[in-house]
Amino acid sequence: MTVAFDPSRIFQTVDFFGSHLEAILALCALFLTIYQSLLTRKHNRLSVKPKLSSFTDFQRPFNSTIIYSVKVVNRGLGPAYINRFRIIYEDKEYEITEIEHIHALVLKEFGGQLDGAQSYYGFLRKGAVLGNADSFQIANLFLSVANDDEARLIPSRIAKFNMIMDYESAYKEKDSYDTRRDVDA
Repeated sequence: MTVAFDPSRIFQTVDFFGSHLEAILALCALFLTIYQSLLTRKHNRLSVKPKLSSFTDFQRPFNSTIIYSVKVVNRGLGPAYINRFRIIYEDKEYEITEIEHIHALVLKEFGGQLDGAQSYYGFLRKGAVLGNADSFQIANLFLSVANDDEARLIPSRIAKFNMIMDYESAYKEKDSYDTRRDVDA
């Protein structure tokens, strides 16, 4: 069976596209607009994503004193809205809602070595906001040491402490910062 070439069918197809060209172009423009808005939305979500990390400092300005401090830093591009703050001490999780909770845990570990007059603590309550490039001092501990052997034990004793902060972005995307898994270089 042979099919005969019918040039009128080509003209019908061209005529169809020609008469519906405006609708076809409008549909293409609509598709591209929707696609571009999805890409823009994805970009905006990424451009305001917070990224929490921590910074620790360990100093021994005098033979008998060690100063240990820890800060939380938002290294992301958007604000971090804090939902929850916990401290892990000796593998047990403690919900922190008052400064006294931190002080009690530090006293439990360091007792008489802690200079309570110079040491201070802080935490971020639910609803607190840590803006991009902002930092917040969690602890600044002044510890008394009798000798070098005692001073060498301080880092291992501090390693018993970790923290977890649950937070979200401006787009309500939830994340968590855990010092046990999120190790900063």
